[in-house]
Amino acid sequence: GMVAGRPQIDLELEKRLQEVCRQGIEQGIVRSAHDCSDGGLAVTVAECCIVGRIGLKMSIPVMGRWDAALFGEEQSRVVVSLPSSLMERLAEICILESVQWIELGTTGGDSLVIGDLVDLPIEDLEDVWTNAIERAMAQS
Repeated sequence: GMVAGRPQIDLELEKRLQEVCRQGIEQGIVRSAHDCSDGGLAVTVAECCIVGRIGLKMSIPVMGRWDAALFGEEQSRVVVSLPSSLMERLAEICILESVQWIELGTTGGDSLVIGDLVDLPIEDLEDVWTNAIERAMAQS
């Protein structure tokens, strides 16, 4: 449900999710973890690409409305990166903690690719990211 225009937080789920992240990091499974509330999934993966200086090819199908899927600000979602050889170990931790997970895609290259919707070089993403506010101010 919605409370004053903000998504309701499931504190139990949030606690379990944080536990998955903590264990993943402590056990050396997770290379990076990025919270996924501001701007939704698309903004989060763009930030990950910029910070990590590495591309991502997302292979998950976008269900329903692509804008809601990519920009919806649901609570309790974290994007993590890890070697594919450790996916099973992370999955086991998720199952133990009753946290749902989905494989988004594969890192590599120098572009962010989201199905047929997005194919952008990271340097373009970074340019938009760092200069968007300045450009918006200059136009006003």
